Amino acid sequence: MPSSDDADSGSAPSNKDNEGTKPVWKQIADQMTANPLQQVRDAAERWITLLTTLIGVSTVLGLIQGRDSITKLSLASQIMLVTVVLLALLSLAIAIYFATMASEGDAGFIVLDKQNFIAWYRNSVTKALERLKISRLLGVVSIVLVVLALFILLFGPSQPTPETNVLIMQKSGAVVCGTLTKDSAGHLLLSRIGLPPIILRDVVSLSIVSGCP
Repeated sequence: MPSSDDADSGSAPSNKDNEGTKPVWKQIADQMTANPLQQVRDAAERWITLLTTLIGVSTVLGLIQGRDSITKLSLASQIMLVTVVLLALLSLAIAIYFATMASEGDAGFIVLDKQNFIAWYRNSVTKALERLKISRLLGVVSIVLVVLALFILLFGPSQPTPETNVLIMQKSGAVVCGTLTKDSAGHLLLSRIGLPPIILRDVVSLSIVSGCP
């Protein structure tokens, strides 16, 4: 006949841990919370790497677009683009600064006793978290500004195409001046201020001029 001890051994396993050992979750929790300050500093270093990568990507995109794409924009678009780019770079610079401060901490010495060390450690963790939070916020702002700059560069209003004035001499000896256009049938027209356009025929010579008299 089985004893009461044997019956107990056949029951559902206990949730209690073996004496002298920790459950897996406790071991993981201890590892994750062992040094909060170092964890924040490691996160700040990884964030600096991401910010540096963002600067590189922004630079490459700017080089790809080139100066010609900027000069084609209207004056208002150019001013807006330069302003947005400068704000994005400023945000990135400040974000990197705060991330660096979160990663390295403040320089200085502490008295190595328990009370001072605990106070210093808690203050350092709080400061590092606040600086990392500010850095991430500025990083998001800079990303938004970079996207806005690309939008302005790609879809911003362009400068109006300057009209080309031409001076035309016809076989009849008549000299007319205006800008060249085309009608729906493909005929070459000469548009003149205050006058209806005329179809060009019997053109002897054509010269580009800065303006019509």
